[in-house]
Amino acid sequence: MKNLSLLIAPIMLSAATAAFAQDNIERMHASTMQSFTPENVQWKDEPILPKGAKSAILVGDPTKKGVFIAWLKFPANYPDSTAYPSLY
Repeated sequence: MKNLSLLIAPIMLSAATAAFAQDNIERMHASTMQSFTPENVQWKDEPILPKGAKSAILVGDPTKKGVFIAWLKFPANYPDSTAYPSLY
């Protein structure tokens, strides 16, 4: 029994320390639930990708520090330079 309490005490101490530790990760908070479909988001031309690619920012702002969620959309037969880098 004494061995068990010697094992449990450090585990509880480390759990309590982790619970009170502050991290530097910016958390996302939502006051309402949102649902997104490809039909109801605003697609824009994506300037950093070849012509035809589009993007939609769903949550957040990619120009600022913090979390954001984006969708990318590519047309059929879109050139993929990462798959065949020697061709581009």
